[in-house]
Amino acid sequence: MPRKRLTDRSLKALKPTKKRYDVMDTDVPGFGVRVTERGQRTFILIARYPGSSNPTRRAVGEYPALRLEKARERARHWRDLVVRQGIDPKTEEDRLRRLELRKQQRRPLQPLPRTSLSATLKGSERRGIPNGKFGRS
Repeated sequence: MPRKRLTDRSLKALKPTKKRYDVMDTDVPGFGVRVTERGQRTFILIARYPGSSNPTRRAVGEYPALRLEKARERARHWRDLVVRQGIDPKTEEDRLRRLELRKQQRRPLQPLPRTSLSATLKGSERRGIPNGKFGRS
């Protein structure tokens, strides 16, 4: 795997080949970009995640939806989780996402405003008859 300093310009210049390939970054250890046969660029982080004895490649995000600096920042954070705390970043993100969903589900429903439709409509419109016309026009 070739190593070079990744920039926006170098990411745009990466061309698809018949086989996917990885280009590793020199700034963040284990961080790089994978280019597929169709030209899709995905930021990756290779590390020994908890529960695995071999280095594993994990997707950090896709380029250009995720900017290079944000991807580097996320890779550094993930690396800190793995090395210092022994936490798998994917399972940590899944756990945080589930907690957020639980919080949203526990929130009580907000009461609706007390304005009623019947107060704004005329007598015949309340019964579903437009403008008091009973017959065909």
